[in-house]
Amino acid sequence: MVQKNPNRYEWKMPEAPSAPAESLSIGNETISISLLPVVEVDNRVVVPANTHIHDLVTSADVAHSWAVPSSYGVQVTGLPQNVDPYYGLPLFNEAPSDTTPSIPSVPIQKNFSEESSIHNRILRLEGEGSIFLLEKPIGDYWREIKTALDQADFQRVYNGLLECENRDLEIREQKHECYCLFQRVLSEHPGLAEGRAPHEALLDFFSNTREELEFEEGFSVADTDRAEVAIYKKVIQDIRHNGPQSYYIKQILGHFDE
Repeated sequence: MVQKNPNRYEWKMPEAPSAPAESLSIGNETISISLLPVVEVDNRVVVPANTHIHDLVTSADVAHSWAVPSSYGVQVTGLPQNVDPYYGLPLFNEAPSDTTPSIPSVPIQKNFSEESSIHNRILRLEGEGSIFLLEKPIGDYWREIKTALDQADFQRVYNGLLECENRDLEIREQKHECYCLFQRVLSEHPGLAEGRAPHEALLDFFSNTREELEFEEGFSVADTDRAEVAIYKKVIQDIRHNGPQSYYIKQILGHFDE
């Protein structure tokens, strides 16, 4: 296990208790010509030759790159609250022989329950003719998501994709429900949209909402997604409760601009 702190590496090697527990980074100004700048430390860790090595890399504060560029040939980015695996064989300078064992891959633990949930939610939107699936032919939207998930190389990548697709789909679901409620109220009270283009007005509202959130300082993409969903839930609740007197319907249709 490798944990990177601002200027030191902490090592935990159960199989090699005699290995150094800590290595300090050496500043470039003190490095001799025979050492490697940026990645050199005062206490090198020696790993066994011709042996599969499974490294787990993380960080205590911010993103740090952990690298062994010469014989090991690996560079992994350690992220806080994440553990990035590297499963490999020291490379050395000789060309690999026919007897060199293949490097086993780390299996991805797939969340089939979450994948199935996303698929079923997409099927529902497709069945209701939602306009918020990028006008893709039926089946293509899920097929592209599934392909990306199946091609994920690492667990962290798979988990991140699944989380991202889940948030994105929730935004599309909330937009779809807003749209359906909006259209229903206008069909029952056509006078609300007299002289206006309600379809374009609602889509503009969605676009402006996202743009305003993206300008929020300190917001991550996930924060922006969650805030967008929360706004649409408020719109849905308002339309359901107030119908033609909905504040958001009047705002979207520009009644307050008169």
